[in-house]
Amino acid sequence: MKLEHFYYLVAINDSGSLNKAAANLFISQPYLSAVIRELEHELGYKLMNRSNRGITLTEEGKIVLDHGKSILKHIDDIKAISASLQAKVATLIIVGFTSYLLLDVYQDFLSLSRPSKWYLNYEEKQNPMVYEKVLSGECHVGLMYLDTKHLDDYRHYFDKKNLKFVSLIRSPIYAIVSKHHPMASETKVTLSQLKLYPLLIESFKMNYSPINKIQNVLESEFSGFTLEPNRFDNNRSLLYYLSKSSTAFSLGQYLFNTSNPLVQNGDLIYIPITDLNTDLTTGYLTKKDFPENDLFTNYINYLNERLKKTI
Repeated sequence: MKLEHFYYLVAINDSGSLNKAAANLFISQPYLSAVIRELEHELGYKLMNRSNRGITLTEEGKIVLDHGKSILKHIDDIKAISASLQAKVATLIIVGFTSYLLLDVYQDFLSLSRPSKWYLNYEEKQNPMVYEKVLSGECHVGLMYLDTKHLDDYRHYFDKKNLKFVSLIRSPIYAIVSKHHPMASETKVTLSQLKLYPLLIESFKMNYSPINKIQNVLESEFSGFTLEPNRFDNNRSLLYYLSKSSTAFSLGQYLFNTSNPLVQNGDLIYIPITDLNTDLTTGYLTKKDFPENDLFTNYINYLNERLKKTI
């Protein structure tokens, strides 16, 4: 017997219908029926009577339901203990896009003297996934970059989702090449120069997302460019591959990757693009009702100071 059996039994009793219960549980009706039949077989007695008028619980089913509700109540009480303890500890869960600088900031912030009663966690995700994590409530703060040209559109979209985006810094988009590339010695390049070479870009940047307007940058500024075939969905794998290429180039923000060993060793070179008519705004996304505790304030202030030093 599993906890899910009790959830299913409560849903069936509340709705009086297997179809309605399955819809409310976001599972299929045949699956729900099979689970109940297996449970009845395990217990050795029927839990419900089925008829054209719907579902009614047997006497045994009513007793199991009462016990099930009691068990689920105890489960909620146990979860409440954890929530109560966390309320006494300042907690901050951060999700950020792939960046060496953001990892450095997190690690350095952790190394500072800190109160014993706070908890900080950091996770890296693809830029569009940062938004999804904040929206779902899986994190408190999302560090992400947005196309500056469409910043007002983003803010309007976020507002409708009860989210708030705060800008921290604007930065240009650079061309990235390996030290083996013919353009490696250039101090600046133009779009026409870049068009001679294949563009290597993460696969997720070419997929639709409500906040993936970086796709618009690729479509508007790099229309007609040849794309290097690849299956990379993360920045680190892509940059490592790029460091071995003598033909492809990619795009990125230099200030967020200065501590990348491939950059420090000279294997990758960031080159300004003189005629690219857009840049990126990096900031943090939270829910509007997120309570900004001291831990949050200290972290954001520390991040801000680090970003100012990169300019």
